[in-house]
Amino acid sequence: YNYYDLMDHDTMLWQTELMKKYCIDGMCIYHYWFEEGRRILEKPTENLLKWKDIHMPFCFCWANQTWRRTWKKLSDSCMWSSIYEKQEQLSEDNGILLKQIYGREKDWEQHFQYLLPFFKDNRYIKLNGKPVFVIYRVDDIPSLWNMLDYFNRKSKENGLPGIYVIGMLGNETDELNAICLKQPEIATGRCLKEKGNFPKRITMYSYDNIWQAILNQECITEKTYFCGIVDFDNSPRMGEKSIIIDGASPEKFYQYFKLLYEKSLYLNNEFIFINAWNEWGESMYLEPDEINGYGYL
Repeated sequence: YNYYDLMDHDTMLWQTELMKKYCIDGMCIYHYWFEEGRRILEKPTENLLKWKDIHMPFCFCWANQTWRRTWKKLSDSCMWSSIYEKQEQLSEDNGILLKQIYGREKDWEQHFQYLLPFFKDNRYIKLNGKPVFVIYRVDDIPSLWNMLDYFNRKSKENGLPGIYVIGMLGNETDELNAICLKQPEIATGRCLKEKGNFPKRITMYSYDNIWQAILNQECITEKTYFCGIVDFDNSPRMGEKSIIIDGASPEKFYQYFKLLYEKSLYLNNEFIFINAWNEWGESMYLEPDEINGYGYL
């Protein structure tokens, strides 16, 4: 096994060398910004900003969801595992762990000023000079267009030509520069709809069927980026409400991702995404393991 700490300089250097050896051009890293500027899991990227000798191209994906406990019925929120719940907690709090609030200009300014040093870094991924900023759930932001207009204006005031915004999940597309078809959410939703039932227990999908749904997905907007998956199993988090994709292998991943890559090239897309590099808690990782070694890479 190989324990590592992403706050360690040599670990980040090893990660960079690994991604470059296997032709991973950049990392799209989850960025968390909650109510009143609360941040979590931010230290690795803050360290990366300081460690100029680590040449890891990166951009942010704002994972804009409220974090809640399992029993709290909030829509569009990230659910914590019931494995870690205690019965006495059910009446002691409101179930919200981290609340996602968007605010107005004062809050946007604080958020933008935090992002600006990253945007201006030479390693930050840009398109036509614009920093790429991915937003996970665009429909959840009530003042999305006002906020993006503010971000673009502030970017230009600070010597940038604006920001390049990619939305992942949602129907709001008019003012975005592009969307990314995040997987496996879109493919599993499509397969579930075709089944015509909505089971309340573990849902199993065929890896082949999920990939066919990914490959058959039509473009939503003029600029649509595709996303492939390595594997998926969120049962460690979700228990009996989990989704498991069965039948993954490095050989299948190679064949399917090659087709998706060709489709992306045909459309002259600048980016293609893979979910994920190190999502070990949901069995989505390109990193080497004891079973497949470096097969997926």
